[in-house]
Amino acid sequence: MQRRLGELGTTYQEVLDGVRRQSARRLLADTDLGTGEVAFLLGFEEVNSFMRAFHAWEGITPARWRARANAERGAPQAVVLPAYLGAERESAVGSL
Repeated sequence: MQRRLGELGTTYQEVLDGVRRQSARRLLADTDLGTGEVAFLLGFEEVNSFMRAFHAWEGITPARWRARANAERGAPQAVVLPAYLGAERESAVGSL
């Protein structure tokens, strides 16, 4: 297989990285799976390894990439309030 991939001008690692990159983008855009779950599904042993690989591929963290993808699709964004506002304000915003 390595010889054949070499004849095609690629390597196993390049093919694997390409599949992982495409799959990561799809999982982040189309699911609400956490970063750890995405990393596990893609075969990364450590979440940090996935985070580094994704940042190398996209130039941005998985969380920021997901937020951008959701914004481009017009999906609602999660509202994150500072802790000092308390749970009462959080539930009020959640009903907006």
